[in-house]
Amino acid sequence: MAGRSLIQVLPDAKIWSQMTRMRTQGRMLQAGLVIVPPALHLEPFLDRMLAHIVCLDTHAPCGSCRMCLKVLSDSHPDIYRVQPENPTGAIKIEQIRELQSVAYQTPQLGDRQILLIYPVEAMNQAAASALLKILEEPTASTMFILVTANPSLLLPTIVSRCQQIIVQPEACNGDPLSLGKTYPEASSRGKLYAQRLDIFERLDALLAKRLSPCDLAQQWSDYPIQDMLWFFTAVLTKLIQLRLLPVAALEKEYQAYAVFSHLWRPEYLYAQLDSIYAILSQLQHNINLNTTLVWERILLDFLEDYSRC
Repeated sequence: MAGRSLIQVLPDAKIWSQMTRMRTQGRMLQAGLVIVPPALHLEPFLDRMLAHIVCLDTHAPCGSCRMCLKVLSDSHPDIYRVQPENPTGAIKIEQIRELQSVAYQTPQLGDRQILLIYPVEAMNQAAASALLKILEEPTASTMFILVTANPSLLLPTIVSRCQQIIVQPEACNGDPLSLGKTYPEASSRGKLYAQRLDIFERLDALLAKRLSPCDLAQQWSDYPIQDMLWFFTAVLTKLIQLRLLPVAALEKEYQAYAVFSHLWRPEYLYAQLDSIYAILSQLQHNINLNTTLVWERILLDFLEDYSRC
């Protein structure tokens, strides 16, 4: 997509200094698994990551050289992006097979081919097996970058062949919900972020039993399910951080809502996240789900966990 610009994304994340150091020392990854916060808007993050690798300025991406501009216009001949053909689809074996020939081509502009796969957990079983074969026999001029928010969904054999780079939660100032700001206001997720206070109020109403799980599930089924799951995942991650991480006082924006002041048990929240990741995996593999029933199950579990704490 033309017209993009290189914006600051998670400026405090250690990944940027790591990548600068690796490049200046001439030891770039051959296969990297980049683990990002679940709520992160991937497109601007990936633009910046790729620019770090190919920019003519080896210390920081300038956003204006011919290499950066090719990244931003998706026209760099040495960069290959592999992602689902539609947001709820899977990465198919045919897409990975195309990489088998690409991986052995000679780079045109730089010293390496960059094969970017995201989200890598969207691969179906056949695609994952095909990728594993490529990773087992890499070429010196090929660099694989696999991006995921859910490494537990990946084949252990794929994970073991990659150097992991973890974008820590503190890179978003300890607030995963704030990553909603990285989405365009007109996008579905940007609109959800703008409605976050209303969503918090409905969750409070659910916990106070002023709103039933069935009624809230019906309301939330009007939103694209993957986008609403994205936001609810960010809420759960925020609740986990409030219990486990040494952070400052609860941000003023959240202080009025009981959902954030409640003393949740982290093990219940982690179980909820696992359930949501399983649902997302089903959606990416084109399994038809009844959206209302999905939300009823999630919200019933959420309400039950609240009553058990």
